[in-house]
Amino acid sequence: MKILALIPESNKKSPARIYRGDGVLERLNSWTYETETRKTRPDLEIDYFTDEHMRWDWARWMKASKEYDWLFVMRSAHLEHLNPASMAKTFGIKIWWDLDDDYTAVEPDNTAYMAFKKDETKTAWQWFVKNADLLTMSTKPLQDKFGGELCPNALDDLVYPMDIEYPGPNEKLITWRGGGSHFQDLQHFTEPINKFLENRPGMTIHFMGFYAWWLSNHKNAIFTEYIPDYWYYMQVLRQQKPWGHIAPLRDCAFNQGKSCIAGLESVYAGACPIVPNWVEWGFPAALKYNTPEEFSTQLQLLCEMSKDEHKERWTANMAWIKENRVLSVVNKKRMELLCR
Repeated sequence: MKILALIPESNKKSPARIYRGDGVLERLNSWTYETETRKTRPDLEIDYFTDEHMRWDWARWMKASKEYDWLFVMRSAHLEHLNPASMAKTFGIKIWWDLDDDYTAVEPDNTAYMAFKKDETKTAWQWFVKNADLLTMSTKPLQDKFGGELCPNALDDLVYPMDIEYPGPNEKLITWRGGGSHFQDLQHFTEPINKFLENRPGMTIHFMGFYAWWLSNHKNAIFTEYIPDYWYYMQVLRQQKPWGHIAPLRDCAFNQGKSCIAGLESVYAGACPIVPNWVEWGFPAALKYNTPEEFSTQLQLLCEMSKDEHKERWTANMAWIKENRVLSVVNKKRMELLCR
């Protein structure tokens, strides 16, 4: 089997590549997969789409159809990609389109909002939804809306093995990570976060990736720049060993479609996360909320939690990740889909 992979230029520096792009593709050959009749190690080759492929005419795509089985397209909504994709499909190369955001529900504060309002953008992603031979979605809400197969985001267990010991986290540290697209989320939860920072001066919240200036008057709120390098970010997070991690998210369609990677990463670093009570955030021992008021209550419970309870929750959450959200598990499903 041979795959030609199209990673849009806009995603080349995005951590999404790790969870949905070549970070996934390059691991498809890394494990032996058990099927009903035998164990098999896939014989799979991957090439990457370049500017040269954009210049291919129909004759070159006809020739390519003898070489490639699949054209993988990572969450493209670019009109320029429709010509090569339609040419590939015309000559029998199957289209695999992967999505990890709800393109119908982009919020006005998102920097991509205007782009997704354009007719050409809608034309592009709607073509892929209609014509892809394989659609893979990162979350159940996306699958419910667009169809396709559920292949959730997962930690690379070749890099991050699951047999680690309890990190013994820093009881005084809570982390948050995100960018400017979470401005409204943080604003929505300002009251409980302010209250917490005021009433718990011995606890620190480290905001990684965005300067929430309206919280900067608190000495126990610290801010660092966004870290675009995923692997370095994971090093920084793990070195901190946070006691907790907060994911304050407004209840809206776009957020509902987002994945729980912040939770996966923080648990691996040692944290007990506070997360929305949504289907995607399936951690069995996380602290969950439905409203800002419940979020505030869970913050208090996090601070009052004993070391023994914290360790028990971490162990249960790690077991869930190992069973459901590691790449060796999710990539088995991807291979089954590619080979069916």
